[in-house]
Amino acid sequence: TTLLSFFSCPLVDDDSGGAAYATSLLRPGRAWSSDYDVPCYQGQHMALVLALGIPGLLLFCLGVPATSFLFLRANRHRLRDRHFYVQYKFLYDDYLDERYYWESVMMARKLGVVAVIVFLSSIGQQLQLLVALAIVALALVAQVVGCPYRNKRMDRLEKLALYCLALQIYLALYFSLPYITEGVRITMGIGLVGINGAFV
Repeated sequence: TTLLSFFSCPLVDDDSGGAAYATSLLRPGRAWSSDYDVPCYQGQHMALVLALGIPGLLLFCLGVPATSFLFLRANRHRLRDRHFYVQYKFLYDDYLDERYYWESVMMARKLGVVAVIVFLSSIGQQLQLLVALAIVALALVAQVVGCPYRNKRMDRLEKLALYCLALQIYLALYFSLPYITEGVRITMGIGLVGINGAFV
């Protein structure tokens, strides 16, 4: 999340209103969310993006899931070898042997959701929620088809968590609609709290 925050550039003051509004804008255009005095992709911010943001994105955010998958794939015949198991069981012990790579799937899913929050925040809430809902839907399909856990209760719990998350995102879409009344918003808010409470 910290590495991806280098790319978080919300619109501070919309400078599309024309010359009449130009003199009243405090910070026209987009600014880095960690320091609104720093304009995005200029000077100091560009240096941080090039020095830390892009290398961190490639090495850690994308590199860790990919490396974990490739490493376990290359050693999949050693998963139950005692020496290998003691050292690396934390990567795959919860999953069936044929689903040894599932931790990488989980990391990729979390990365996808965080990327949606960071990269699409400046575009619009509705698009954020729709893309996040698509990611959760794909994760749910993968979970239903793959059933990766050794403990079947964990499979059911994971499916239930994804169902609840998808329902919450779906309901949250209505909050961004301008014609939804305050009473409906309160009702949906209570519903969201109820979903979380029921799951817990």
